Amino acid sequence: VVVGSRGRSSLARFFLGSVSQRVAKHAPASVLIVKPPVKLIEKVLVGVDGSEDSCEAVKFLRHFPFPPEAGVCMVHVVHVPSPAFGVHKGYYETAELGGELERLRSAAEVDGKKILAEAAEHLDGLEVETLVTAGPPARRLVELAAERDVTLLVVGSRGLTGAERFLMGSVSLQVCHHAPSSVLVVRD
Repeated sequence: VVVGSRGRSSLARFFLGSVSQRVAKHAPASVLIVKPPVKLIEKVLVGVDGSEDSCEAVKFLRHFPFPPEAGVCMVHVVHVPSPAFGVHKGYYETAELGGELERLRSAAEVDGKKILAEAAEHLDGLEVETLVTAGPPARRLVELAAERDVTLLVVGSRGLTGAERFLMGSVSLQVCHHAPSSVLVVRD
């Protein structure tokens, strides 16, 4: 399914929701949300979290008609929560807690590199860069898309569990809403 990203005013989108976001959330097929200005796909950013849906997104890309010069950056975002628990940074932080969070982050980075290496094997013939970064996943993907001036941001339709999606919002839906580039939400 291919849809445009603009159709209503900002105020109407706020109250009624975005048509493209609703299509991305409910469509039974993959959804490409095209955001102006429309450009040739030259730089692609792919969020890879190790879930089955992100693996399907990578496999889908094998058959996507990229121009030969297109570059692909696969990103794994490590998200280790802050010890602040919603208050000022460092409020609950102790040396022991800080050390444990650092160990968790380091282990997650090692896992992320493995996940990216396995995913990159599916895209033979394309120039693929891999990157492990840290932060809230949707925010980091959107930031990287802007920093790298990507023309297409690709995510799987679901990476979080149902409870996490309910509490935090779907990464794919947040990316659809905030990405500066066109977004492809892949469903298997």
